[in-house]
Amino acid sequence: MDKSVVIKSNRHGLILNLDAEKPFSELKETIRGRFSESSKFFGDVKMALTIEGRTLNSSEISEVVDIINDTTDVEILAVIDSSEENDKIFKKELSKVFNELDAYAAEIYPLNVEDGMNLEFKRSVIIMGHVSKEAEIHTDGSVFVLGRLEGRVYAGELGNTSAKVYANRLLSENVYIADVPYAPDKPNGAKEEKRLFKRKRDKSYASKNIPVLLSLADGKVQAERTEEFTEEK
Repeated sequence: MDKSVVIKSNRHGLILNLDAEKPFSELKETIRGRFSESSKFFGDVKMALTIEGRTLNSSEISEVVDIINDTTDVEILAVIDSSEENDKIFKKELSKVFNELDAYAAEIYPLNVEDGMNLEFKRSVIIMGHVSKEAEIHTDGSVFVLGRLEGRVYAGELGNTSAKVYANRLLSENVYIADVPYAPDKPNGAKEEKRLFKRKRDKSYASKNIPVLLSLADGKVQAERTEEFTEEK
């Protein structure tokens, strides 16, 4: 039996183990065959995809996702490359926003946090997707959201004042760090709007749809505009 492509699943999603030596052009055909055979088993679901055994570039990952879309009803929400080298790069990028300990100890949640979900974590967490408006996240550590943050986030719940909250797109005002609420200022007219974007640090970024890092300083949750984070290496 050809074991160059092995498909497994867990509670987080699909795990695709690929042979490291076989040409990618041949692997693609095997991947297509495997998913075609298993399409009825998966059904219409949303899942994360973890790739193991082989490092793929962004173009190859896109081709794999396209094959899954063509042969099944599975919607891939996020792709996680579990190679050690890329994992180090990913953690290094995270440490630019979090401190190094937060970045390397963080738990990864590879899906969207949908409406009605209330998730609790014991340490910092990286959300690979979006946090919907009626969803909640609770942790004593920091929270890093790769997508849109619309729901409620409670970071540093046990009094961790060094906790931070990052979102590639901040669309929520319901963010708390060590029980202190994020209370953004409301701009007054065009002059105030222009002034806000000249400042490096301000508390008025909720609903601006831009990357923001929230941290606790002087007893208040401060917002700082920052660079957009992407998984692409």
